[in-house]
Amino acid sequence: MNATTAIDDDALLDKNQAAALLGYSVWWVQEHVTRKEPRLPVVKIGRLTKFRRSDLREFVEKFAKK
Repeated sequence: MNATTAIDDDALLDKNQAAALLGYSVWWVQEHVTRKEPRLPVVKIGRLTKFRRSDLREFVEKFAKK
């Protein structure tokens, strides 16, 4: 991993960007942040909910194996 990749992986995404990256709807993302399992990993900044690209990648790798 180079420095640019590390920066990209740590970039914070909003719900729309996370949904597009995962290939799901914004509704699905919201449900898996607040109520349904498996829970998506989030970064809370005040009232904002953000997602790290690297966390979403790990989430996909973890649950794609099941």
